[in-house]
Amino acid sequence: MTFIATYNINVVMLPAFDESTGYLPPGEHSASWTELCERFGWNEHRQWLLSGLLRMATNLRDAKCRFFLLDGSFVSITDFPEDYDACCDYTGMDPLKIDPHLLMGKKAMKTEFRGEVHPEKYLADGMITFREFFQTDRDDQPKGVVILDLSTLP
Repeated sequence: MTFIATYNINVVMLPAFDESTGYLPPGEHSASWTELCERFGWNEHRQWLLSGLLRMATNLRDAKCRFFLLDGSFVSITDFPEDYDACCDYTGMDPLKIDPHLLMGKKAMKTEFRGEVHPEKYLADGMITFREFFQTDRDDQPKGVVILDLSTLP
């Protein structure tokens, strides 16, 4: 009897931008750090934002963050987004390992990391959580977000 090994390889790629909105299709789309860089780092400005994002995400990963969602114009077709927006799950994180700039408000976060992060379960507008809030634009148009796999950070 001969056994033949088979391998199922699933390649998950971020979907194309919706041509009419410039957003990812609605939903939560998983990505590795490499995929995030390849997909959203197409110019020098975006690479500059990615360098801040890497420092933020690395700090949160090292503090034992288990969930990190990326939003904003950064995950759209916009060539020069001002920053990036994110939310994460602070449950079980070591507060002594969280960079103090992440606890000092938006201005400190943007200055240090070029973007901001919020607790995913906090209410963004008094009614829905950041995780839900990030999945529509200002006109309530549904849009996609990216779940970054923190285990893939360099």
